[in-house]
Amino acid sequence: MHYLRLACGLLISLLPAVRAWSQQSRPLHVTDFDAWRSVTGQTLTQDGRRLAYELSPQKGDTRLYVRDLTTARADSFARGTAAAWAADGSWLAFSIKPYADSVRKGQLAKLKADKLPKDSLGIWLPDKARLIRVPLVKSFKVARDGGDWVAFLQDKTAVPKDTSTREKKKTPEYGPLVLMRPVDSAVYTFASVTDYALSDNGSLAGWITAMGDSIDSAAVWICSPGQGPARCLHRGPGKITQLAMDKSGTQIAFLYSADTTDAPVYTLWYWQAGDSTARQVLDETTSGMPAGWTVSAHYLPVFSENAQYLMLGTAPRPVLPPKDTLTEDEKVRLDVWHWQDARIQPHQLKQKESDLTYTWLARWEPGTSTFVQLGDTTVRQVRMLRKGNSPVFLGLDDQPYQQLVSWEAHSYRDVYVRDIRGSWEKILTKHPQDVDISPDGGYIVWYDSQDSAWYSWSRADRSRQCLTCGIPVAWYDEDHDTPSDPSPYGIAGFSADDRFVLIGDRYDLWKLDMKGQDRPVCLTQGTGRESRIRYQYIRLDRENPWVEPVLLLTGFHEVSRQMGVYRVRLDGKKTVQTLTVSAHTYNGFVRARKSDRLIWQRSDFYTCPDLWTGDTDFRSVTRLTDANPQQRDFRWGQVRLVSWKRPDGLPLEGLLYTPANMTPGQQYPMIVYYYELSSDGLNTYVTPRPSRSTVNASYYTSNGYVIFMPDIRYRTAQPGEDAYEAVMSGVDHLLRTYSFIDSTRMGLQGQSWGGYQTAYIVTRTDRFAAAMAGAPVSNMTSAYGGIRWGTGLSRMFQYEETQSRIGATLWEDPAAYLRNSPLFSVPQIGTPLLIMHNDQDGAVPWYQGIELFVAMRRLAKPAWMLTYNGEDHNLTRRANMVDLTIRMRQFFDHYLQGAPMPPWMSAGIPAVDKGTTLGY
Repeated sequence: MHYLRLACGLLISLLPAVRAWSQQSRPLHVTDFDAWRSVTGQTLTQDGRRLAYELSPQKGDTRLYVRDLTTARADSFARGTAAAWAADGSWLAFSIKPYADSVRKGQLAKLKADKLPKDSLGIWLPDKARLIRVPLVKSFKVARDGGDWVAFLQDKTAVPKDTSTREKKKTPEYGPLVLMRPVDSAVYTFASVTDYALSDNGSLAGWITAMGDSIDSAAVWICSPGQGPARCLHRGPGKITQLAMDKSGTQIAFLYSADTTDAPVYTLWYWQAGDSTARQVLDETTSGMPAGWTVSAHYLPVFSENAQYLMLGTAPRPVLPPKDTLTEDEKVRLDVWHWQDARIQPHQLKQKESDLTYTWLARWEPGTSTFVQLGDTTVRQVRMLRKGNSPVFLGLDDQPYQQLVSWEAHSYRDVYVRDIRGSWEKILTKHPQDVDISPDGGYIVWYDSQDSAWYSWSRADRSRQCLTCGIPVAWYDEDHDTPSDPSPYGIAGFSADDRFVLIGDRYDLWKLDMKGQDRPVCLTQGTGRESRIRYQYIRLDRENPWVEPVLLLTGFHEVSRQMGVYRVRLDGKKTVQTLTVSAHTYNGFVRARKSDRLIWQRSDFYTCPDLWTGDTDFRSVTRLTDANPQQRDFRWGQVRLVSWKRPDGLPLEGLLYTPANMTPGQQYPMIVYYYELSSDGLNTYVTPRPSRSTVNASYYTSNGYVIFMPDIRYRTAQPGEDAYEAVMSGVDHLLRTYSFIDSTRMGLQGQSWGGYQTAYIVTRTDRFAAAMAGAPVSNMTSAYGGIRWGTGLSRMFQYEETQSRIGATLWEDPAAYLRNSPLFSVPQIGTPLLIMHNDQDGAVPWYQGIELFVAMRRLAKPAWMLTYNGEDHNLTRRANMVDLTIRMRQFFDHYLQGAPMPPWMSAGIPAVDKGTTLGY
């Protein structure tokens, strides 16, 4: 286990290095965040020899890196992104973004989007060390399985102006399609292209053109790159859309309508190799098409993996809207809420566009011209198996139970199955959990919350088997603490013989015979539960619908919070093999398609998620990136796991982040942050970045704060008190254990559910000098009947069965809603409170923050509320994130560090000064 020694050595050597850097370093500042980089977009050649990845700063220009993993040669390209290798790895295509500063200048000049700087295409040939650059490229495609060509669509401004005549010509509506062979720069160009496709093997390109100066005349073309001229498959007045091609480039499908109204009716057209032109194959008169239905333009047809079938969407025939004969003043603006509606009006309005464009799955077989409508008004959702290869389909329908989502946590569905030649057969009624079906369609597998067991149903003999009855482990979430049925841990996959399913309990992975004949096999031999290791399957081959004969697993150690990578055999004949274990987080595993080369990311609190590589045995492990070497220039805190007991004796854990280079005998301010459970994040890197809503442990510890993140465990009907007991017992434990925490300079901070807990805790104690609550629910009685505007759903289910954990309706237990609502205890608040609640919050209605603020204001209690205009539950605009980071830090610096009160806190910002001063 050479790698184990290497990993441990790296960890041991890293910690003193961090402390050594800290001696010569400075605190993090908000302006330092922009340059912090993350590793993204990693992609390997199929043979695993070469790797491309991006290092992306939070603000500024990304850089693309290309590494030869056999020779260690490295190249990089400014602003490169979205890289794709040729199938043989001989070249790499990628987008080149314009300079961020150039885009910013254009935005400052109020340029329209189409006038801003455009992307370019880069093509790197590593064997020749040659870069080809093409300007004004909107998109590109590379054949994943073969071929020498790259296809790309240029902006319409790439067409050179015709200066041979004085006649003014109209700018083309669409740009040209270009086929290029990078090895010799051979190029073919085709004008005015609206859409295009390239077969997986690279043998065929297809595209749609808009003819002349109007989009009302179109054509479909194909060519075999480098092997002859382009051929027109169809042309005519009207519209062509949704171009599809099979993997081998021998079949094409598209939708065509000669109707140029606002409600065009489309037909399906088809071409196969050997035909001279495309032909119409489906329309509203096709046998099997539901009456009044036709082909839908809102679904991209797709050929099955084996190219034998075409999956497409159908829908009721579009209706031309009536002519608008009313002025805006004459129109009625109205929503009618009906008590028997399946979905309440806000939910309907949120899903209106989806409902208007909803499509039902159908299948057409080119060989026999057989059309089968699969989805219908009863079975709306249809899942196809093995990328359309299978004749079996799974059907789901939630329509009878849509009202229940307003007050129940589960989304119930009826479950159906059918053969392509048969009809839908209902298997389960009002099923609350997800279901799965084996890739070959032989078995349906589901979890039954009524008896906490997994079941299978055989399509061959219609028999039902209990797969887990008699196995003495829990198959549901053992940490579940809301008043609803717990969810299962889930299915890892199916065996290739369509015989076994892999299902996990909390710790171990089991192989279960879906026929119920062979005894259950614990592939991890019970080592997970025995050692409290949570194993999870790493799916390395996303193209394979079955689990592999040899499985790689991650294993999270609940006690130490270490993580490891392990190997087991599907046949269960060998014990679990440990490949690596260390105090890190491992994720992002990618394996080359045709070699055992692996790449992954590894991190801990002290090291960002850098790229590592090795083989599937974890031999010859190499670190590939050092994304943020500048971290050595800053003070970096430390983290440890702490344990204590709640007043009732329940053991609790949490994370304690401490400042770098603490001076013996000195005391430091502490901020307590919480949501639900945090301690599993012991080895998680906290990237310094502007805050969307919460304190950043790396930033605050770098600036002399202690951050405490306690786990909170809940009981029904007392979420506020549970948060209070967990926080206070944890704080008391820390004050008894560590002399470096100043009990007079402590603060609270939480967002959303954490914001609610902050608002509640300050009604129960004055021990904290300051508190910040982001998007808090303050009044459960008004929030209960409110709407989650982001989804349009009623909030009732949240209070009765999920996170709020009341466990009863408002009229069944009004006292529980009242005692858990901070609003009704505002007179007891003695802690200055900063609230953030945004006016477009789609999760917690804005009025919840307003109710709390105006109550504190009336009672003359120090309170501020930050409302970012147009922002949702968590901030999305970087400028707003930076602003919140500054204000939240100023707030805590004033109350916990004795810094002067900034103007926005001392005097506010009047509306007449909005936009002209920030009040920092």
